[in-house]
Amino acid sequence: MNIYQYPVKVAMILITTLTPITCTTAQEIPNGVTDRHKLDTILHNAKSHLLTHENDVEWLKTAGIASHQLASMKVAGASDNAVGYLKKATELEPDNAEMLAYLGSAYAMAGRDSSFVVNKVSNVNKGLAALDKAVKKDPSNLTVRFIRGSVSYNLPAMFSRKTTAENDYLFFTNEAESGAQVDPNRLAEAYYKLGKIAEEQKRKSAAETFYTQAKKASPQSDWAQQADKAMK
Repeated sequence: MNIYQYPVKVAMILITTLTPITCTTAQEIPNGVTDRHKLDTILHNAKSHLLTHENDVEWLKTAGIASHQLASMKVAGASDNAVGYLKKATELEPDNAEMLAYLGSAYAMAGRDSSFVVNKVSNVNKGLAALDKAVKKDPSNLTVRFIRGSVSYNLPAMFSRKTTAENDYLFFTNEAESGAQVDPNRLAEAYYKLGKIAEEQKRKSAAETFYTQAKKASPQSDWAQQADKAMK
Protein backbone atom coordinates (compact mmCIF):
# COMPACT_ATOMS: atom_id res chain seq x y z
CA MET A 1 0.00 0.00 0.00
CA ASN A 2 1.27 3.49 -0.80
CA ILE A 3 0.13 6.94 -1.74
CA TYR A 4 -0.11 5.96 -5.40
CA GLN A 5 -2.45 3.04 -4.68
CA TYR A 6 -4.69 4.49 -2.04
CA PRO A 7 -5.99 7.96 -1.45
CA VAL A 8 -4.51 10.16 1.17
CA LYS A 9 -7.03 9.94 4.03
CA VAL A 10 -7.80 13.15 5.85
CA ALA A 11 -10.87 14.60 7.53
CA MET A 12 -13.63 15.82 5.22
CA ILE A 13 -14.35 19.55 5.24
CA LEU A 14 -17.15 21.62 3.76
CA ILE A 15 -16.56 24.60 1.51
CA THR A 16 -19.33 27.16 1.05
CA THR A 17 -19.70 28.36 -2.54
CA LEU A 18 -20.93 31.80 -3.52
CA THR A 19 -22.58 30.59 -6.73
CA PRO A 20 -24.00 27.08 -6.25
CA ILE A 21 -25.06 25.11 -9.31
CA THR A 22 -28.11 23.65 -7.56
CA CYS A 23 -29.98 24.31 -4.34
CA THR A 24 -26.92 22.99 -2.51
CA THR A 25 -25.01 25.75 -0.75
CA ALA A 26 -21.90 23.77 0.15
CA GLN A 27 -19.57 21.41 -1.68
CA GLU A 28 -17.58 18.68 -0.01
CA ILE A 29 -13.91 18.63 -0.88
CA PRO A 30 -13.33 14.88 -1.16
CA ASN A 31 -10.09 14.57 0.84
CA GLY A 32 -11.38 11.51 2.66
CA VAL A 33 -13.57 10.00 -0.05
CA THR A 34 -12.48 6.61 -1.36
CA ASP A 35 -15.61 5.55 -3.23
CA ARG A 36 -15.07 5.68 -7.00
CA HIS A 37 -18.72 6.42 -7.82
CA LYS A 38 -18.89 9.25 -5.31
CA LEU A 39 -15.65 10.75 -6.59
CA ASP A 40 -16.94 10.59 -10.17
CA THR A 41 -20.15 12.34 -9.12
CA ILE A 42 -18.31 15.07 -7.22
CA LEU A 43 -15.95 15.62 -10.14
CA HIS A 44 -18.87 15.79 -12.60
CA ASN A 45 -20.57 18.46 -10.47
CA ALA A 46 -17.34 20.43 -10.18
CA LYS A 47 -16.75 20.32 -13.93
CA SER A 48 -20.31 21.51 -14.58
CA HIS A 49 -19.82 24.46 -12.28
CA LEU A 50 -16.42 25.35 -13.72
CA LEU A 51 -17.88 25.57 -17.23
CA THR A 52 -19.39 28.91 -16.25
CA HIS A 53 -17.18 29.83 -13.27
CA GLU A 54 -13.72 28.77 -14.39
CA ASN A 55 -11.89 30.76 -11.71
CA ASP A 56 -13.95 29.57 -8.74
CA VAL A 57 -11.08 28.48 -6.52
CA GLU A 58 -13.18 26.33 -4.20
CA TRP A 59 -14.54 24.26 -7.08
CA LEU A 60 -11.07 24.04 -8.60
CA LYS A 61 -9.89 22.58 -5.29
CA THR A 62 -12.80 20.15 -5.33
CA ALA A 63 -12.09 19.02 -8.88
CA GLY A 64 -8.36 18.86 -8.17
CA ILE A 65 -8.56 16.74 -5.05
CA ALA A 66 -11.23 14.46 -6.55
CA SER A 67 -8.94 13.93 -9.54
CA HIS A 68 -6.01 13.37 -7.14
CA GLN A 69 -7.96 10.65 -5.35
CA LEU A 70 -8.86 9.02 -8.67
CA ALA A 71 -5.21 9.21 -9.71
CA SER A 72 -4.33 7.39 -6.49
CA MET A 73 -6.61 4.62 -7.77
CA LYS A 74 -4.70 4.73 -11.07
CA VAL A 75 -7.70 5.92 -13.08
CA ALA A 76 -6.46 6.78 -16.57
CA GLY A 77 -5.87 10.50 -17.13
CA ALA A 78 -6.70 11.47 -13.55
CA SER A 79 -3.19 12.54 -12.58
CA ASP A 80 -2.93 15.01 -15.47
CA ASN A 81 -6.40 16.35 -14.64
CA ALA A 82 -5.38 16.77 -11.00
CA VAL A 83 -2.31 18.74 -12.02
CA GLY A 84 -4.41 21.02 -14.22
CA TYR A 85 -7.02 21.84 -11.60
CA LEU A 86 -4.62 22.13 -8.67
CA LYS A 87 -2.11 24.23 -10.60
CA LYS A 88 -4.82 26.76 -11.37
CA ALA A 89 -6.11 26.66 -7.78
CA THR A 90 -2.64 27.37 -6.39
CA GLU A 91 -2.18 30.24 -8.85
CA LEU A 92 -5.39 31.80 -7.53
CA GLU A 93 -4.57 31.00 -3.90
CA PRO A 94 -0.74 30.91 -3.72
CA ASP A 95 -0.51 30.84 0.07
CA ASN A 96 -2.51 27.61 0.42
CA ALA A 97 0.19 25.13 1.44
CA GLU A 98 -2.13 22.11 1.45
CA MET A 99 -3.22 22.70 -2.15
CA LEU A 100 0.42 23.09 -3.13
CA ALA A 101 1.22 19.78 -1.43
CA TYR A 102 -1.60 18.05 -3.30
CA LEU A 103 -0.26 19.57 -6.52
CA GLY A 104 3.17 18.16 -5.73
CA SER A 105 1.68 14.72 -5.16
CA ALA A 106 -0.32 15.01 -8.40
CA TYR A 107 2.85 15.84 -10.33
CA ALA A 108 4.54 12.78 -8.84
CA MET A 109 1.65 10.58 -9.97
CA ALA A 110 1.76 12.19 -13.41
CA GLY A 111 5.40 11.13 -13.50
CA ARG A 112 4.38 7.62 -12.51
CA ASP A 113 1.83 7.53 -15.33
CA SER A 114 4.04 8.99 -18.06
CA SER A 115 5.22 6.71 -20.87
CA PHE A 116 8.51 8.56 -21.33
CA VAL A 117 11.42 8.50 -18.90
CA VAL A 118 12.24 12.18 -19.41
CA ASN A 119 8.66 13.15 -18.55
CA LYS A 120 8.66 10.84 -15.55
CA VAL A 121 11.72 12.52 -14.06
CA SER A 122 10.57 16.03 -15.00
CA ASN A 123 7.16 15.61 -13.38
CA VAL A 124 8.59 14.05 -10.23
CA ASN A 125 11.07 16.92 -9.89
CA LYS A 126 8.24 19.44 -10.30
CA GLY A 127 6.32 17.57 -7.64
CA LEU A 128 9.21 17.56 -5.20
CA ALA A 129 9.78 21.28 -5.72
CA ALA A 130 6.11 21.96 -4.98
CA LEU A 131 6.15 19.73 -1.90
CA ASP A 132 9.29 21.37 -0.49
CA LYS A 133 7.78 24.79 -1.14
CA ALA A 134 4.58 23.75 0.65
CA VAL A 135 6.53 22.63 3.72
CA LYS A 136 8.51 25.87 3.68
CA LYS A 137 5.25 27.83 3.63
CA ASP A 138 3.69 25.89 6.50
CA PRO A 139 6.20 23.58 8.21
CA SER A 140 3.84 22.72 11.08
CA ASN A 141 0.98 21.60 8.84
CA LEU A 142 0.56 17.87 9.46
CA THR A 143 -1.28 17.22 6.21
CA VAL A 144 1.49 18.87 4.22
CA ARG A 145 4.21 16.98 6.08
CA PHE A 146 2.41 13.66 5.69
CA ILE A 147 1.85 14.11 1.95
CA ARG A 148 5.49 15.03 1.36
CA GLY A 149 6.61 12.12 3.52
CA SER A 150 4.41 9.68 1.62
CA VAL A 151 5.55 10.84 -1.81
CA SER A 152 9.20 10.86 -0.74
CA TYR A 153 8.95 7.40 0.82
CA ASN A 154 7.64 5.81 -2.37
CA LEU A 155 10.12 7.33 -4.80
CA PRO A 156 12.99 5.27 -6.25
CA ALA A 157 16.36 5.54 -4.50
CA MET A 158 17.74 7.70 -7.34
CA PHE A 159 15.79 10.67 -5.95
CA SER A 160 17.46 10.37 -2.51
CA ARG A 161 14.31 11.28 -0.57
CA LYS A 162 14.18 8.59 2.12
CA THR A 163 15.70 10.92 4.74
CA THR A 164 13.03 13.50 3.94
CA ALA A 165 10.35 10.85 4.35
CA GLU A 166 11.83 9.81 7.69
CA ASN A 167 11.95 13.39 8.97
CA ASP A 168 8.37 14.12 7.89
CA TYR A 169 7.02 10.93 9.45
CA LEU A 170 8.94 11.58 12.67
CA PHE A 171 7.51 15.10 12.81
CA PHE A 172 4.02 13.71 12.25
CA THR A 173 4.30 11.00 14.91
CA ASN A 174 5.97 13.31 17.44
CA GLU A 175 3.15 15.83 17.05
CA ALA A 176 0.60 13.06 17.51
CA GLU A 177 2.37 11.90 20.67
CA SER A 178 2.27 15.51 21.91
CA GLY A 179 -1.51 15.59 21.58
CA ALA A 180 -2.21 16.64 18.00
CA GLN A 181 -5.40 15.09 16.60
CA VAL A 182 -4.55 12.86 13.66
CA ASP A 183 -6.24 10.05 11.76
CA PRO A 184 -5.33 6.74 13.49
CA ASN A 185 -4.89 4.93 10.18
CA ARG A 186 -2.55 7.63 8.95
CA LEU A 187 -0.61 7.44 12.21
CA ALA A 188 -0.27 3.68 11.85
CA GLU A 189 1.02 4.16 8.31
CA ALA A 190 3.65 6.64 9.49
CA TYR A 191 4.86 4.32 12.25
CA TYR A 192 4.95 1.33 9.91
CA LYS A 193 7.01 3.16 7.32
CA LEU A 194 9.37 4.46 9.99
CA GLY A 195 9.78 0.83 10.98
CA LYS A 196 10.66 -0.13 7.41
CA ILE A 197 13.18 2.71 7.20
CA ALA A 198 14.77 1.63 10.49
CA GLU A 199 14.88 -1.95 9.25
CA GLU A 200 16.66 -0.85 6.07
CA GLN A 201 19.16 0.98 8.28
CA LYS A 202 19.66 -2.25 10.28
CA ARG A 203 18.28 -0.63 13.44
CA LYS A 204 16.30 -3.67 14.50
CA SER A 205 15.31 -2.44 17.95
CA ALA A 206 13.99 0.87 16.58
CA ALA A 207 12.10 -0.97 13.84
CA GLU A 208 10.40 -3.20 16.41
CA THR A 209 9.37 -0.14 18.43
CA PHE A 210 7.86 1.57 15.40
CA TYR A 211 6.01 -1.58 14.35
CA THR A 212 4.58 -1.90 17.86
CA GLN A 213 3.41 1.71 17.71
CA ALA A 214 1.78 1.07 14.34
CA LYS A 215 -0.23 -1.78 15.83
CA LYS A 216 -1.31 0.37 18.77
CA ALA A 217 -2.27 3.36 16.63
CA SER A 218 -4.89 1.51 14.58
CA PRO A 219 -5.11 -2.18 15.56
CA GLN A 220 -7.56 -3.18 12.81
CA SER A 221 -5.81 -1.37 9.98
CA ASP A 222 -3.87 -2.90 7.12
CA TRP A 223 -0.80 -1.08 8.43
CA ALA A 224 -1.11 -2.85 11.78
CA GLN A 225 -1.35 -6.19 9.99
CA GLN A 226 1.73 -5.41 7.92
CA ALA A 227 3.58 -4.35 11.06
CA ASP A 228 2.63 -7.62 12.74
CA LYS A 229 3.98 -9.60 9.79
CA ALA A 230 7.19 -7.56 9.78
CA MET A 231 7.80 -8.44 13.43
CA LYS A 232 7.62 -12.20 12.84
